[in-house]
Amino acid sequence: MELPPILTMSTDRLVVVNTHPGVPGRFRLALSFGFFTHTVEQQVALLKTIVGNPDYRKIVPTSIPTPLNELTLARTDKLRIGYYDDDGFCPPVPCVKRCVLETVERLKREGHELVRFTVPKVDEMVQILYKLIMADGGRYLQSLYDNDIVDPYMKEFVMLLKWIFLKIHYGHIITVGSIQSSDVFEFIQVPNCLRWIASCLLQSISPQLSALCAAYVSNLEDLRYTQERCDDYKTKFIEYWKSLGIDALICPTFPVPAVPHRFPSRMSTAATYTALFNLLDFPAGAVPAGKVTTQDDEDLMNDEKYPVGYNIVLKTIRDAATKSIGLPLSVQVVTLPFEEEMCLRLMGEVEKVWSNDRSKDDVSIPSE
Repeated sequence: MELPPILTMSTDRLVVVNTHPGVPGRFRLALSFGFFTHTVEQQVALLKTIVGNPDYRKIVPTSIPTPLNELTLARTDKLRIGYYDDDGFCPPVPCVKRCVLETVERLKREGHELVRFTVPKVDEMVQILYKLIMADGGRYLQSLYDNDIVDPYMKEFVMLLKWIFLKIHYGHIITVGSIQSSDVFEFIQVPNCLRWIASCLLQSISPQLSALCAAYVSNLEDLRYTQERCDDYKTKFIEYWKSLGIDALICPTFPVPAVPHRFPSRMSTAATYTALFNLLDFPAGAVPAGKVTTQDDEDLMNDEKYPVGYNIVLKTIRDAATKSIGLPLSVQVVTLPFEEEMCLRLMGEVEKVWSNDRSKDDVSIPSE
């Protein structure tokens, strides 16, 4: 098992048609596309044939007619790079944190300048993010699963969506478990006051679950205001970025390595590490960066190094990440909008500093 390099581009830099468009309408979370390749060099070669290519624009006229800037790709000067190992909302497991910090040290040895980066106003970001993901209260996401076979590993996620609404069948409340295609339903939303109460009760136990409960859109005015807050957050994020004078950013790709199939549907709070850059519409790539070690696994079970307390979210993350020795790790590389060339360049630098560690050893697969 190996984790391939991937780059998701700014929304309009690579436009793909005849595929699922994501949530319909003018959605503030960018829908980005990219390619899996074996190396960063292959990423560059593949994107050169598409991005800004006149032949591709004949197929997709909405794509931007700007080819990759080869001068940026060819630069060899040292970079000023920001980094963070924790977004302040969902703590990554020890192996992920080590992976980022070790990448930072390796880049320093190559002469690059690394500066600490802090995700601005993380609580506000989380509220905006989850409110926009569930702007319609989950109706659209739920409709994708209605009258369809639900994968066993997705049942908990689907039940969470169904919990948001009570199903009314001809004026009578019925069980929210199974759906029959012949039935006619009307949906009423669980009162926001109940979600607010749940959020308050969970705050001291699990701030992550509390944030999810509080992320609801009250009405159209609230939706418009949330979209405005999203735009303002993006502006402030870029201002902070520029104040540090950084060329790019390195951070965790995800707070856990690959996990058994039964866990992803229970880890929606972990999405902030990637969804943040969908919210901002920043290009972001992932590059292999070592593997989980025996010490990482021991640190995960150490309450001093990864405290979970009574937090059900962190307990789930710990359970998901145990017995991961040998699994591949990666770091995420991020740049400002339409600076994919800089992103690719730093991805290449990260690939280079880890190149000697990419062994052919067999990988242990966590048991289900």
